Amino acid sequence: LDDDGRFLGRLTAQIKDGSTQIDHVDEESWFIAPALTWNIDDNTSLTVLAQVQHERLGSVFQYLPYQGTVKTNPLGRYDTDLFAGEPDFDHFDRDQESIGYTFDHVFNDVWSFKQNFRYRHLTLDYKSIYGLGYYNPAPTADLAPGDFGQGYRGALTSKTTVTGWALDNQAHANFNTGPVEHNVTLGGDMQYTTYDKIGGEATVGKLKPQIVLMNERGYSPYGEIFDTVLAQGGECVT
Repeated sequence: LDDDGRFLGRLTAQIKDGSTQIDHVDEESWFIAPALTWNIDDNTSLTVLAQVQHERLGSVFQYLPYQGTVKTNPLGRYDTDLFAGEPDFDHFDRDQESIGYTFDHVFNDVWSFKQNFRYRHLTLDYKSIYGLGYYNPAPTADLAPGDFGQGYRGALTSKTTVTGWALDNQAHANFNTGPVEHNVTLGGDMQYTTYDKIGGEATVGKLKPQIVLMNERGYSPYGEIFDTVLAQGGECVT
């Protein structure tokens, strides 16, 4: 950044906007990560690093049955783009930020010191409806061909916040004793993290035949899907 090379800068960024193999599962994300280095003198430098990341994703894991994916079932195979969730419900929203520094100092030909510090913050809001296998109206009996077109689903909600910091100190010594060269590192670190999570899981009632497993859309309006849902963690699906 200057003619003397005392200040160095770098900016890394990415924007991503696309779709996936699964219907209704898109990927939208961006991040920016600036870095600035200050060469204080010939023996001392300080680098400050920051990052901001924003993600709006879906869930590509549909948890479809073995018969109908790996092997065929009496109704055939499920489409590879089959979506077993709910377009207006499923989402994976994550935002995270971090800032920190790296400090380096050389004392002499033997000893040097390095310190790393980082503070981070993350929030996650995740909701997903996924497959739980076939619905069998008579669990003690074998599945009838039509049973391969209907199934159970589960619902999952999770809101998570992570905040923390880490400090790492290292002392390095490089020296020789006769023909033997030594590289010695001494150090210690401190870390502190808080993790807050509110979540719930529910079992979704029987799906109508051909709704989830064997049609093109892979979903239907809420009123046609849920027989009963157990609400937990302050989240309720109706």
